[in-house]
Amino acid sequence: PDATFAYVYSEHMIGSLSVQQASTMLSECFRTLAPGGKIRIVTLDIKFLIDLYQNPNKSERMLQYIGWFIVQTGMQYNNDVLFILNNFAKLYGIEFIYDEPTLRDAMETAGFSHITRRDLNESDDAALRNLENEMRMPDGFLRMESFILEGTKIA
Repeated sequence: PDATFAYVYSEHMIGSLSVQQASTMLSECFRTLAPGGKIRIVTLDIKFLIDLYQNPNKSERMLQYIGWFIVQTGMQYNNDVLFILNNFAKLYGIEFIYDEPTLRDAMETAGFSHITRRDLNESDDAALRNLENEMRMPDGFLRMESFILEGTKIA
């Protein structure tokens, strides 16, 4: 029913939807949230992938990420980052990789306001803290590849 929930949380799911499906999802989240309810969306950041590709002086953490990805897939090529970019969507079922302005716009279009970027496991709202599953990847990788937006359904 309408206005049922106080919170909606989504970690690395919205990118698995087409842009149209994601729009529908956000609209349904807005419809089912009670006034004052909040949504927290965690997703892969295209900026991370672009930086991984374009940065000629990769940090130690970036090099570790590339190595981890290669181990996960069992494949290695001369240009490992190009391989990662070309296979990321196929390997993980990703339909669309967001940047902050695009996700922010989609959330605003669905009706959300007070949209704020957050750090992993951080929020002004205690119920939205420490939700991300950082243990599913090596230390720091989820933080490196993700960005988070929270929005509110105003009464």
